[in-house]
Amino acid sequence: MEDIIVKYNMLDAEKRKLLDAFLDFLISKNKPETDSHSKEEYAQRIQTVSQWWEQDVAYLDEIKLNYNWKVEQW
Repeated sequence: MEDIIVKYNMLDAEKRKLLDAFLDFLISKNKPETDSHSKEEYAQRIQTVSQWWEQDVAYLDEIKLNYNWKVEQW
């Protein structure tokens, strides 16, 4: 462990920042899966992520007409 600290101290600030980010990434991948929802529960949750109102659609239609903006179909 001591030689890891020595090597870390040999790095400049930019490289230390990159190494810290990489270590955070590895730690995040090491966490156990705690979300064990069924597909039905997932489908219900994902539907609440984005809800569009008629005013939202009207605004996008206005932009499409006035700014020659093409709306992609999903």
